[in-house]
Amino acid sequence: MEYIIVRFPRKRTVYIDGDEEGNGETNERLRVEEGTHTINLGDPRDYTIATNYALTPEEVERLIALWPRLLDESAVFRRLVDTLK
Repeated sequence: MEYIIVRFPRKRTVYIDGDEEGNGETNERLRVEEGTHTINLGDPRDYTIATNYALTPEEVERLIALWPRLLDESAVFRRLVDTLK
């Protein structure tokens, strides 16, 4: 089992692998099976998925603990993820 976090400035439903019901919301931890997945936020398609990172469950827990400070600081977020590797 792995986790993903889809960052977006607003709350949106996250659709994983074509699930029509949605699998959760942006900016929260979502559980996925190990492997490659297709992610989208439905309509309107006013977004691009620019970057993805693979994190261990322990790294996700550390990131969640820091998440409130990081939501509006994408440069800090990228540096944090880089240090977790």
